[in-house]
Amino acid sequence: MPTIKTKPGSFGSQAAFLAGSDRSGSIAAQRAALRGSRQPVGWIAMLWAALRRWQERAESRSHIRELDARLLRDIGVSRAEIESEIAKPFWRP
Repeated sequence: MPTIKTKPGSFGSQAAFLAGSDRSGSIAAQRAALRGSRQPVGWIAMLWAALRRWQERAESRSHIRELDARLLRDIGVSRAEIESEIAKPFWRP
């Protein structure tokens, strides 16, 4: 059974590697595989998704502001609820 070792001062599974495992080869190969999992593309994609989500919220709040009283009654929402939603910053869900 392989054991899990971590580098001193490190946190989480990113720094963990299997020692003595006969399944995936040498420790150097295992470390290289772990290094490959820390690609900058991951955080860039997360940032892009957050920016898109914020833009969608801002646009949705802008559109809901334009609804008239008849449409608000149809969907069962009061003007006070709309005003509280519009007052939220774009980053708050």
